Amino acid sequence: MRTVTSMSTYLIPYALLTSLVCADPHYHCVDLTGIANLHYQDYYAGAENLPTGDIDLGGVPFCIPDGSNGWTSSQGSGTVFVDIPVNLMNIREVHTLINTSWGEVGPYTKLEFYGDQGAYYAKNLYGNSDIRDWLNNVYINSINNTTTINVWSGTAVTSQTGKACRIDKQMIILPAAFANQILTHVRLSDWGDTNLHRAFLSGMTVGQEPCIYCNLALDDVIDFNDFAIFAGSWLEENCAQPQDSCYLADFDEDGTVGPLDLATLADCWLETMPLWFELQYHCVDLTGIANFHYQNNYAGAENLPTGDVELGGVPFCIPEGNNGWNSSLGSGTFSVDIPVNLTSIREVHTLINTGWGQVGPYTKLEFYGDQGAYYAKDLYGNSDIRDWLNGGWINSINNTTTINVWSGTTVTSPAGQACRIDKQMILLPIEFSGQILTHVRMSDWGGANLHRAFLSGMTVGQELYTY
Repeated sequence: MRTVTSMSTYLIPYALLTSLVCADPHYHCVDLTGIANLHYQDYYAGAENLPTGDIDLGGVPFCIPDGSNGWTSSQGSGTVFVDIPVNLMNIREVHTLINTSWGEVGPYTKLEFYGDQGAYYAKNLYGNSDIRDWLNNVYINSINNTTTINVWSGTAVTSQTGKACRIDKQMIILPAAFANQILTHVRLSDWGDTNLHRAFLSGMTVGQEPCIYCNLALDDVIDFNDFAIFAGSWLEENCAQPQDSCYLADFDEDGTVGPLDLATLADCWLETMPLWFELQYHCVDLTGIANFHYQNNYAGAENLPTGDVELGGVPFCIPEGNNGWNSSLGSGTFSVDIPVNLTSIREVHTLINTGWGQVGPYTKLEFYGDQGAYYAKDLYGNSDIRDWLNGGWINSINNTTTINVWSGTTVTSPAGQACRIDKQMILLPIEFSGQILTHVRMSDWGGANLHRAFLSGMTVGQELYTY
């Protein structure tokens, strides 16, 4: 890498650099005006003080212009969708303002995320957990208060006079596959109907990954060392190839080092960031909390996973003897705390199926950091988890965050039926970076012949940074 030896050669005014440092370097408002088909405030029956302009909602900045500023699925029929351009690299979190007109329990709305190199992620938004009606009335009125929180409340003035109304914010965490890819667009789809369920979007903000690509000096902070290297390439052209001396300073990859690249560096100014990270997997030892031998649930099926085994591209360690935890051995709400005690956990992978099983949330995972980080994930029957047996209970999974990793056939009672093991991937928020994930709590409040989840394995993905 080329070294710059004299500050007198810098052609970039420092005042210009500092003037660009004007916003939180992690967050970027997404412009919805190109896809807008409504003025979202018109939905709110004259309620006063609705959010507009540059505003902080739930700790996240949103930019809500006047005029058409949102998108509603109620202006179409059948399955309606819109593609929302983003075109930013290294996006880790996406924050949305979505509520429904009317609203039903269950998934009628979906968000899909597309990377420029093939990364893909989908999130079903469940009524009464992830999204709810804008009006506190006869339709759905609950949210999970973890990934979805209320960020504004008011009172309707015209129609529905005097009734409470609200805006809720969703947080969606993207997998590590999106690191170093451009999030090209987000697709919002809805397949509800009038007087049933129709979602509308009032705002979107994305949270960008640490500024890995701005760390030109290969140290642990974006500062004058990086600025010196960048300045040495200022206004150079023909930067498209790795062998070009200005290649690394061409952050927007347009072949020239110019003002847009300077703005990128300014957004990262004084950020303490690693050069890159890799994900290292660690099996979580379940023997201390195990209350059953999971293979005994599988009616004599052969070749069940045991020992050190890869399932769905993730290593698991499944010992002999008691090796899992089953909520059916308790009554009422039954919980277990699973020790982890590892730092900077980004992903948690679990092997969870149910005995019996119901649509809806009867099982929850909660994640605890040593400095207060907290995250909770409801596991929905027929999407996140399902019966171990392909019988008369729930049999569907979403095939994105939950995938099938083993299939077999029962031998004893009931003989000759298909059985399976599914793997869930849970992505933790950025607050867990630098904190110790002390433990995971698994809870289930189903019952016999209704829904009881069991855990057969757990592996965590740890961020390992190289400076």
